[in-house]
Amino acid sequence: MAAPQLFPTAVGIVFSYAPAVIFNVALRSVLVFLVAAAIRLFDLAIVEVDLGTVGRGAGTGIATKSDVGDLRFGRSRHAYQTQ
Repeated sequence: MAAPQLFPTAVGIVFSYAPAVIFNVALRSVLVFLVAAAIRLFDLAIVEVDLGTVGRGAGTGIATKSDVGDLRFGRSRHAYQTQ
């Protein structure tokens, strides 16, 4: 006589695939985080290039929210100098 199964088939399938699913979700989360961090650092690098020469924070070394918005929408420091 065959030994009884410890788990029914459906539960066995769930337990056999669960580690792979957990690993994939965790890996995807880490990759999304890294991509978001890279984009954020790239944005900060763009602000650093023009830091202290744009808008209300000119010469102070401090970028304001409006400065960041202006840089993202393509308004350069020259627009402020000609107004």
